[in-house]
Amino acid sequence: MKALPIQSDYLELVQCLPLSIIEHEEQYERMLAAMKQLAIKDNKMTKGERQYFEVLGLLVSQYEDKHFKTDYVAPQEILRSFMDDHKLTQATIAKISGEYESNISAFLAGKRNMTKQAAKRLGVHFAVDPMIFLPPI
Repeated sequence: MKALPIQSDYLELVQCLPLSIIEHEEQYERMLAAMKQLAIKDNKMTKGERQYFEVLGLLVSQYEDKHFKTDYVAPQEILRSFMDDHKLTQATIAKISGEYESNISAFLAGKRNMTKQAAKRLGVHFAVDPMIFLPPI
């Protein structure tokens, strides 16, 4: 079988912070910090950086699911909280998510769900699991 080409930037990131199951809080904090650094690049991430970011997200999410038990919070409340914390308007959220402002308004009013693509863009922007912007399965 022919070896698949691996992005050099991906390998550099793995050398700086290896990808592995998170076993303690210090490791979790390092991975979370790395995700935040990459999330700032948003659309300017290289393919290797995006792949690394996605795997980091899975590892962080797995750790959080195991160690942080939380009550259900509606996706609308989560977005409102981010908007308040970052002083963002519906218009800004619309630009970040690629949605029409009227769709964001309807989402916040509980009249429609966030699209998967919009949730993904918001997840990247805020360095969180995009699933928090979607209804529970």
